[in-house]
Amino acid sequence: MVGGIEVVIAAEAEGLKGAVAMKKWAQKTSIRDAAWDFINICNNALGVGATEFVANVKLRSDPAMKGEWAHIENELESYRKYWLRYIEQLSDQVNDTRTVKVGGQPGLKEALGEDVIQILQNPGWWATFVGGNRPPYVRHVRGS
Repeated sequence: MVGGIEVVIAAEAEGLKGAVAMKKWAQKTSIRDAAWDFINICNNALGVGATEFVANVKLRSDPAMKGEWAHIENELESYRKYWLRYIEQLSDQVNDTRTVKVGGQPGLKEALGEDVIQILQNPGWWATFVGGNRPPYVRHVRGS
């Protein structure tokens, strides 16, 4: 009888170890899924001309290019609808609290930083500012 109880207890202990291992695996998988979903949206945004966008931002902040600023700003403006679409998708990732989304992974969300979180929690407001009224972390990009 005692031997049978020992076998049952040993089996239960092994079952619990398996459950703990499965839980850890699921947590890691959720973190990985959340991160990859976020990265995939960023990669899709790259296809919209991120390299050209960044180059235009750099040119816009160069005082030597002042004669081209109007053209550069028109180019930047042409990207607005695409960038807002991707920012909305990233915002959805940050604001969704399911464990397979960034918002459900506090460590991933924290790693994005305060400025990014502020923008992604309110994705449309920062794009509506003009000139000197932009928040500081957007203003410096414009070279104002």
